Amino acid sequence: MSNPFTIERLSTQAAFCDRQDELTTFERYAEDNLKVVLFSPRRFGKTSLLLRVQDRLMKKGFVCAYADFSTVTTVRGVAEEIMQGLFSALHRKESLLEKGTRYLRVLTTFKPIVKISETGYKLTVAPDTNLDDITLFRQTVKELAAFVTNHDVRCCFIMDEFQELTRLRETAELEGILRSNIQGVPASFFFLGSRRSVLLAMFNDKKRPFFKLARNEELAPLPEDDVVVFLQEQFTQAGKTIPEDIARRIAMHSRGHAYYMQYVAQELFYMADTEATLKDLERAEEAVLAKEQYGFAGIIQGLPLQQLRLLKTLAQQKEGKLTSARFIGRSEMAASTIVDAQHKLLEQDLIEKDASGAYRVVDPFLARWLTGVDR
Repeated sequence: MSNPFTIERLSTQAAFCDRQDELTTFERYAEDNLKVVLFSPRRFGKTSLLLRVQDRLMKKGFVCAYADFSTVTTVRGVAEEIMQGLFSALHRKESLLEKGTRYLRVLTTFKPIVKISETGYKLTVAPDTNLDDITLFRQTVKELAAFVTNHDVRCCFIMDEFQELTRLRETAELEGILRSNIQGVPASFFFLGSRRSVLLAMFNDKKRPFFKLARNEELAPLPEDDVVVFLQEQFTQAGKTIPEDIARRIAMHSRGHAYYMQYVAQELFYMADTEATLKDLERAEEAVLAKEQYGFAGIIQGLPLQQLRLLKTLAQQKEGKLTSARFIGRSEMAASTIVDAQHKLLEQDLIEKDASGAYRVVDPFLARWLTGVDR
């Protein structure tokens, strides 16, 4: 029997846990040509959710482009990612080798390169000009806006990990160019990000070009009851069972993170015979911690000592009031040092403030790993 759980980005046809309200809301936003900042911790399922929205929109005739800025390191790379996303969207709608060639009269800065094989095609892009990077970027964004304005098509753009633009020294100029060209364009734009404080600063700082350009939307954790139902349904459909209490433990331990819910359930499905047991769950979570430890080690390796100490202290005690005497004593740091480390960890999205006002480690399994639980 096939394992119904995956830690990869979910396909638009894969089983999806809840999010029906969000799907409907974001589809409506796209149809109304809104600009939206969608933020949450990593591994909450933002990208899978919005790609599913785009799948619905494409069935209504929309051109839906996706650009991922998580690995861009140059201005030219940003322009290339934007145009590759647009060309790929157009090619899905109308082959750029056939009817879609008419779009190329507007999109001239980059040229599409389509390599066809027995299994399909791969589309890449290359600059068709010797412009410097900033001019190339400016021309790319102008052409994107011109395409939307001059063609009778409805468009939805996703710009994933958008806050990574701030890593470039030209970020202020890029933000200004983007704002001046996409403001008022009759298309929807979704700006996704997981470094929440950085992303929100881009859109809510009065001194930044994107100030008040888009509405802020937070993707909430998966509801515990919905996770329980989803896990039980998936186990049953795949020929195994999971008791409600075991499913609820997964929901609680994953704290609404879609990635960890899927990851633990995937390991549990492999380990369980016909019905999942508590011992199976303990082994599954141990397996997840073991496989994630290398990534966790990479995260803490680059942290200065005071940031690491604050992170470990938060992981080790439930009291997350950073200014309390108990916390200061436990951390063995001065209050001013805690405040400085707090700001740095917030910027990296390693810690967050919960509804009660207490701080905690964002990643629930990183927190467990830091405390030595189950390892």
